[in-house]
Amino acid sequence: MTNHDNWLGYLVAVFADETLNQSKECCPGCHSNKNSALLHSHHHSGLLEKLHQFHTVVKEIMLGKITELVQDYTLKFPDSQMYDDVGKGVLRVMGKDFLQQSDPAFIYYSHYLTPKVDARP
Repeated sequence: MTNHDNWLGYLVAVFADETLNQSKECCPGCHSNKNSALLHSHHHSGLLEKLHQFHTVVKEIMLGKITELVQDYTLKFPDSQMYDDVGKGVLRVMGKDFLQQSDPAFIYYSHYLTPKVDARP
């Protein structure tokens, strides 16, 4: 895999995490401090369903913080020859394009995410 594939894998990992966060933020059981998983809506569906439900919101969140995501990625996976200012600009553009063209199924079934880049932001 290339560095750019790793960057896309990183975005997929962040997208999945942000989707799970959104599902918890919208969960009535979480807001009312219920104990049983049966009373928590974020436990009632799988990741693919959650991606469909929150895709638009998560995409906008991530597009709004693309510069922060680039910075976080280049700190976690440093490569001074690749990620100078021009390289970071390439990552920003590539990330925006990727997010704008993504859909829930692509995020879920893409093969960009590998254990190497499965780093939590």
